[in-house]
Amino acid sequence: MKTFCSLRRVAAGAAALAAAALLSGCSEQPEEISAAARVSNVVMICVDTVRWDTWWIPERAGFEDAFSPWAGRSQTMAHALSAAPWTVPSVASILTGLYPSQHGGGLFADEVASLSEEVPSAINPAVPTLAEMLAQAGVSTAAVSSHPWFQASYGLQRGFGELKLRSGAENVTGRGMEWLDSTGADADRFFLYLHYMDVHDPHLNLTESRKTAAAMQAGRKATLIKTAPDKTCDDPESDMCVRYLTYAEETLKLRVHIGSVLEQLEQRGLLESTLVLLYSDHGEEFHDHLEVARERNEDPRGIYGFGHGQSLYQELLHVPLQIWHPAYTGREITEPVSLVDVVPSLLDWLGLQLPADIDFPGRSFADTVERSRAASFAWDEDQLAQTTPVDRDLFASGIAYGPEKMAVVRAGQKLIWHQIDNTREYYDLRADPLETNPDPPESARRADELDEALDRYFDWFGSQDYLPPELSDEVVEKLKGVGYLQGVESKESTQSGDGDSHD
Repeated sequence: MKTFCSLRRVAAGAAALAAAALLSGCSEQPEEISAAARVSNVVMICVDTVRWDTWWIPERAGFEDAFSPWAGRSQTMAHALSAAPWTVPSVASILTGLYPSQHGGGLFADEVASLSEEVPSAINPAVPTLAEMLAQAGVSTAAVSSHPWFQASYGLQRGFGELKLRSGAENVTGRGMEWLDSTGADADRFFLYLHYMDVHDPHLNLTESRKTAAAMQAGRKATLIKTAPDKTCDDPESDMCVRYLTYAEETLKLRVHIGSVLEQLEQRGLLESTLVLLYSDHGEEFHDHLEVARERNEDPRGIYGFGHGQSLYQELLHVPLQIWHPAYTGREITEPVSLVDVVPSLLDWLGLQLPADIDFPGRSFADTVERSRAASFAWDEDQLAQTTPVDRDLFASGIAYGPEKMAVVRAGQKLIWHQIDNTREYYDLRADPLETNPDPPESARRADELDEALDRYFDWFGSQDYLPPELSDEVVEKLKGVGYLQGVESKESTQSGDGDSHD
C-alpha cells in the first residue's frame, strides 16, 4: 500500500480509494456548447516525449515547414500542463480524466521510485477509460501505438476494440489509415488513438547523436542551437548539446509527419465531422535544472538533469496540446488547462455525458474554445509568462526516479513539494518561466496559499493498492529497449506478447 501524504498529514483510517467516489465536489459542468460544435468522431494523437518549446521551433525561429499551415488552423492551448512527468501516469490521466493518485497507474511500492528496477502499478481496474466510455456509447474504437506500455496490461489498452503495436511513424499512421478505411469508415462514430515514439529514443544514443549532429547543415544546426534550452548548448560540441540537436531534429521530422496525417484525414473527407486532438504526454530535460538535481542527489540511477520522470519542472510538464475542430478556425487559448480536462472536453464535443458516479477533477474546455476569438497561433517569447487568470489549481505528481514530488500551478504561480524532506520550491512563472529563482523575495505568502491548495489536493487522496501486472519476457525486453526496467529479470507469464490485443 502506498500513501502520498505521509509527511503532510496522517489520514487516520484512510481506506483504499473507491473508484466510484473520486474527488468529491471537484468537477464542474461547462456552459452548453452549440449544436454546430458537436462532432461525430475523434482522432487522438500522442507525440511522446515532446516538450512545448521544441515543438514550436519553426514558429520561434521564423521559418515554416509542412506542419506550419496546420498549426495556424489549430486551436492551440498555450498553457497545457501534463499530470505527470512520464508516460504511464500521464497517458493514463488523459485516458481517464483523473490524476495519477486517483487512477493508480505508474505508482511504486517503495518510497524512492526506480523505474529501472521496479515494475510500476497499473490503472485501477475499477477506473473506466475514455475508450471504455465511448465503446459503451456505441463508438467504434481502435489504437495503434509504438509504445510497449500499451502491450503490458497497464489498462491503457482497455476499451479499444482493436489494438496494434507498430514501430515507426509511417507504420503507426499506415495501420491507423487502414483501420479508418475499413472498420472506421463503416462506423457511425469512431475513436482512433495514434501514439508516436519517434522522439523518445534517438538522442539517448550518444554515438548516433554525434553522427546526426555532424551531418547537419550549418544553418540548420545554428537555428537549433539558438532555440535550445537555456545553457544546453553553451558548448555546441558538448554531449548534452549533441543529444539535444538529435532530439530537436527528430521533433521537426515528427511535425512534418503529423502534417501528413492531417492531410490524409482531410483527403478522406473526415475533417468535416472529426475532431483531431494532438498532445504530448511529457517533455524532456537537457540539463535545464542540472545544479538543482545534483544538489538534491535523489535519482537512484545517478542521472541528473537529463531525461524524464525525475522532476516536475516545466520542461517536463508544459506540453503541446492542439485541436483541429471542423467548426473553428485557428485560435490561441491562453487559459491554463490540464490533460485531465481532455475527457470531459471530448465527451462534451461528442454530446455524451460523463459517468455519473465519478467526480472528475478536470473541466471541459469545449465552451472555452467556442467563445475564444479566432487568432492563429504565433510564437511570442513573452507568451510563456502570459496566461488568462482563472480560479483554478492544476496538479502534477507521479515520479518514476526518486522520492515522490507534487506540484500545483495557479495563474502563473507554482509550488513543488518534496515528500522525502517536506521541503518546497515556489516559482512565479510569469517573471521566471524557466524556474531559475526559487522562493523569490516576498514569496512566502503566495507559497503558503499554494501549500493550502496541495492540502486540499491531499484531502482528495485515498490510498491506492500497488497493482503491478505480470509481464511476459517479450514485453520486459521491449520495455528495456526503450530504456525502462533495466534491472528487472524477465520471467514467464501467461500474458500474450503477440502485439495484437482486443478488448
